[in-house]
Amino acid sequence: MLVLFVVMALFGATAWGLRRGEQGGGRLGPVERSIERGDWRTAGLIAADELGRGATGLPGAEAYLHYAAGRGALLGRDLDGAIEHLDQALFLVSVPAGREPGAAGDIVEYLPGFEADCRCFLGLAVLQRGDLHTARAVLESVVADADYNGDRWSIRRHLAVIARVQGRLTEARIDLDEALTAAIDADDTAAAAEALRGLGQIDEQEGDLTGAAACYLRALEEFRRLAREVPGRATDGHRADETVTLLLLARVLAAAGAREEATKRMADARRTAPDDFVDMASHVAFFGSGVARHLGQAEDAARLAVEARAGYADCQMTLMAEYATRERARALVKLGALDEARRVLTASAEGFDRCGATLEAEIARSELAELGPG
Repeated sequence: MLVLFVVMALFGATAWGLRRGEQGGGRLGPVERSIERGDWRTAGLIAADELGRGATGLPGAEAYLHYAAGRGALLGRDLDGAIEHLDQALFLVSVPAGREPGAAGDIVEYLPGFEADCRCFLGLAVLQRGDLHTARAVLESVVADADYNGDRWSIRRHLAVIARVQGRLTEARIDLDEALTAAIDADDTAAAAEALRGLGQIDEQEGDLTGAAACYLRALEEFRRLAREVPGRATDGHRADETVTLLLLARVLAAAGAREEATKRMADARRTAPDDFVDMASHVAFFGSGVARHLGQAEDAARLAVEARAGYADCQMTLMAEYATRERARALVKLGALDEARRVLTASAEGFDRCGATLEAEIARSELAELGPG
């Protein structure tokens, strides 16, 4: 089962080497200072405020403001806003509104990777939004772009998520195995943990609960080791990574019948969950629903699934909302409400189809067929 959880911390602020005139620098200065501190949320809010004050008349400066606003919106899970800003940034970079590069006061040079980076974060926003076909096309174009100077393995891990949900499991496993090898060779603990977590999700998808639990435990150990070894890593992104891994582990343990251990891991996840990730409460509710269902707590499972779906809808995470819908149907089956379960599963299958999640739609229809005619 998919978790569209993305920590947006792939790139630093100073990588662009933008050369600009005094006027453009004045509009960008507060944004860049926030980025230099690693505070993309604040940078995005400032950039959006600057754009709200009206056009600068400087396409380069506006492109950068839209880029920063888009990344900030992505962190805040304003996915429609992120897509709109990043689309506009790409438009301004490719078609500079009739102005020649070097116009007075404007940015006169981007590093070659700037446009590719805009497309990278656009692809991640579209992926979070649940449009898998578009996300795949955009992210594949970034990996193939010679000018892109970011982490291609990170993007390939996201492409592996798409492959898995669309039923291309062998392709997904190969990509993640290669990503894991590359991360180990580069001594990149975080990337290795993310690859292990992805491999665990493939094992879980294929019904190998023992293999899935082993991968999740190894990923959890790596995330915790990183927290001990890297100052500041124990907050924000790391806590979110650890929480999601604990949630995955709790669900697979519950499915395997390890009741006490599943309950313990679920409690650990609730305690670890950071407050400053707007979608984390929805993740906790969603996985809590699955754990409760496996433990025979069907009423709690149904309630938590409804809560998760509402939270994902608020965050504009369409595909995750469909997962929550299907989880509710499974709880309804346990409760004996078969007519309602049929209706919800039908809606879930149609929703997965709209997202391009081929395998998940097939699973929903298979579960619907098992219920027989209404």
